[in-house]
Amino acid sequence: MESSLENHRDNLRFSLEQLLETLEEVQHIELEAVTLHEVSLHYRRLAICALLLEADTAGFFMQLSCSAQAYLSLLRKVEWSSVESPYYLCASRAFPFLDALAAGEPDTAADIARLSAATWMRDDEYEDDFLYMRFLMELTVDRHSARLTDGLRRLQEVAADREPKRLGICEALLEADRTAFDSAMERLELKRREELAIQRKNPGAAPQFLETEPFVFIEGLALARLAVSLGIGLLHQYPGIPALALTKPNGPRPDARQWRTLG
Repeated sequence: MESSLENHRDNLRFSLEQLLETLEEVQHIELEAVTLHEVSLHYRRLAICALLLEADTAGFFMQLSCSAQAYLSLLRKVEWSSVESPYYLCASRAFPFLDALAAGEPDTAADIARLSAATWMRDDEYEDDFLYMRFLMELTVDRHSARLTDGLRRLQEVAADREPKRLGICEALLEADRTAFDSAMERLELKRREELAIQRKNPGAAPQFLETEPFVFIEGLALARLAVSLGIGLLHQYPGIPALALTKPNGPRPDARQWRTLG
């Protein structure tokens, strides 16, 4: 008898195949953005299934890479001047950027960063969420960019009214401060646990979410890999980041179009 997680994996694969078929008929960039967000979400959850069910690190990294490549394909089509509804194109919702970092693909992450929205979409995202994601993106592209200090300064200003839970992460990364990074990660994980506790009590929470994302913290993994790339050694293993997920990817990498066909 299959476990519930195995059932979720099978359902994810089935619905992903349907999404990929639907994508062939989408004509407008805004609708394509909605569909590709779902495609990336499915690949992300399938990656977690591969790790949890089979300790399959190659499959884990491959699925995360497919998520990132799918989103990158979208960004390469965007003509920002003609976008009418940018909600799913906001920088703060570029979650596949984190998938690329988590998969150990800094070049793909940098490509996503260069093509992502560089301005705050005031009506569609919180400013601190935008500033946080753009900070990570700038750090991936050019760790010496003046935009890093400018962005961090503005994030600190926003913190005066609404303390962003990720401000400490940005400060620690910019200073390459191992102790500060460790403390900021602990605070982020504490906040994550609080949010997950609320979700578990929510009768409307998606079962596929509850059995995948709480067990592997993709954002945390992305931050850990980014920290290591900056020379910040990790003081210990963080909750939600299995040791297997921190291993060096050494399997085949998907090409730019592999995500279009579910293997």
